[in-house]
Amino acid sequence: YRINMIDLSPPPLRERADDIILLARSFIKQFQHAASPVRDIATETIDYLLTYKWPGNIRELENVIRRAISLGKSELILPDNLPDAIYTNRPETSVPPVQMHSGDASMESYEKAAINSALTMSSNNRKEAAAILGIGEATLYRKLKKYFDQ
Repeated sequence: YRINMIDLSPPPLRERADDIILLARSFIKQFQHAASPVRDIATETIDYLLTYKWPGNIRELENVIRRAISLGKSELILPDNLPDAIYTNRPETSVPPVQMHSGDASMESYEKAAINSALTMSSNNRKEAAAILGIGEATLYRKLKKYFDQ
């Protein structure tokens, strides 16, 4: 009873999507070994990690990363390296097809529409929007600056 002075109840991992990739990369650094070439996470794998509900919280994520490092044959953790529960039950998070107007079919207008759609899907969370689009955060920031800060 003397030790239990402060009751800490952190929110579950599923409510802290921003922490999932940071923790996963931390676990990769922690569990890297010479026998495994794994050094990072593939972009398509990030979608799976972000959409999974993580009922086992951080311990489950840690075990998934350990497993992926053990099974990995490339420098990136691929979706194939994930357990079936994560790999097969992934809800669709890709950007829905963008409706283009007949006169405006340029790549720039398509990118603008895709970015707007991803930002809408992620409630303007740029980190999640970048994951939905399958691009890095820095790339998303550059495109936002290019297309919307003119």
